[in-house]
Amino acid sequence: MGVIAARRRFLKRAAKVTPPTTHRTQVARDNHGHVRYFGVTSRGYAASVHRFNSTAAAKVPGRYARSSGLESVPSNTGDDRIMIRQTVITRRALLQSLGSVSAATLLPVRATAADTAWHDASKWGVEGRGWSDTERFYDRFPARAKGSVPESVWNLSRQSAGLCVRFKTDSPAISLRMDLLSVSLGMPHMPPTGVSGFDLYARDPRGRWQWAHQAMPTAQHVEGLLIGGLAPGMKEFVGYLPLYNGVVKLEIGVEGGAIFEPIAPDSRRPIVFYGTSICQGACASRPGIAYTAIVGRMLEQPVINLGFSGSGRMDNGVVDLLAELDPSIYVIDCLPNMDAALVQERTEPLVRKLRAAHPSTPILLVEDRTFAQAPLVPGFKKAHRERRAELAGAHRRLQAAGMEKVHYLKGDRLLGTDSEGTTDGSHPNDLGMMRYAEALRPVLAPLLRSSRPHILWAGFAFGREKYGTCRPA
Repeated sequence: MGVIAARRRFLKRAAKVTPPTTHRTQVARDNHGHVRYFGVTSRGYAASVHRFNSTAAAKVPGRYARSSGLESVPSNTGDDRIMIRQTVITRRALLQSLGSVSAATLLPVRATAADTAWHDASKWGVEGRGWSDTERFYDRFPARAKGSVPESVWNLSRQSAGLCVRFKTDSPAISLRMDLLSVSLGMPHMPPTGVSGFDLYARDPRGRWQWAHQAMPTAQHVEGLLIGGLAPGMKEFVGYLPLYNGVVKLEIGVEGGAIFEPIAPDSRRPIVFYGTSICQGACASRPGIAYTAIVGRMLEQPVINLGFSGSGRMDNGVVDLLAELDPSIYVIDCLPNMDAALVQERTEPLVRKLRAAHPSTPILLVEDRTFAQAPLVPGFKKAHRERRAELAGAHRRLQAAGMEKVHYLKGDRLLGTDSEGTTDGSHPNDLGMMRYAEALRPVLAPLLRSSRPHILWAGFAFGREKYGTCRPA
């Protein structure tokens, strides 16, 4: 009885600490009998976990989770009916279903030491800026873009997606002090760590990028210890700025007396990505997991992220700004925000304008990723088919007209084929972001070689795979 009473007391305290927020996840079997993701909704809490084991969740005590069982609902294919399992689960049960979670991973950054030496990142520059004449230092578009691009694009350009800061230090501890532009720190389908967080990586002794830690903001002012107890010696770091928030001020802190060496932004020609919310980084759990950031680490190449949520539509004002840049490659990934008619109308003018400004720069046209529910929803499949047909047609016409170095990437496997690569059926989760980057890498690597013929190609390892890297001849 003593054990049972203690357990009841623990669960009662847990219920007071954790609000009874619920998450509803739906899955269904497709025509081949495979279980597929169908949808997820949440109330009250912007969940930072995109997937969970519903079988394990069902084992959580009844007061924290319940299953509605199998429910028949009409499908979009006529008289056929599909079976959907709905599971309602509280946040605490969600975490329990994932296994043990360290308390440290749920806390914001910790307090800094009194003798911390602070270094303002704006003093040595951030990587990923295409223009220096910005209204605020951490904006992505120049001030003169206001009024020449759609208002939604301008507002999103104030968010710091794709920007990163590099430095070296022998400090055993790294701290952060950051002021954010917006009070909105997270979204229902994307956690504050991705929307408003700062994500730190370090090179390990083998020269590979190793994730170190990230800030978990709870207010517009973020200040505290990112990571401590580091091994002695100089290390190289890169920190990625928020994906869906702006930065007013950013400072890196090291212990007093430690060596701190700022690293200027990479001066090589960057890969420029232009696209939608997916390109901007939705719904990565951390800024360093956005597919553009992953590609940058894979290829050891600077990147510029010009993704604009819901607004990547090949607008003339944006294309004019793209033409001002001098990239190693243009990656155009706009189809998720466009219908077939708009793709037909705007693709060829975009490519011709970029080619007129940069006669030899490779241009990669990317199809839209496949919705996770597409095998279940005929309307999704039809939209994919129509948009892709128009993009492929534009590509063929450009090639027939003698336009060189215009390349094409199909979208049917960008997120994999098992429906597990998204948060909401559309936006990639962390798994989807990695798959997206892995689909882009074998296409971009040879294009980098072709755009820099004086570069020799050598191999290096990224995780378990072998990739290429560049070095001067």
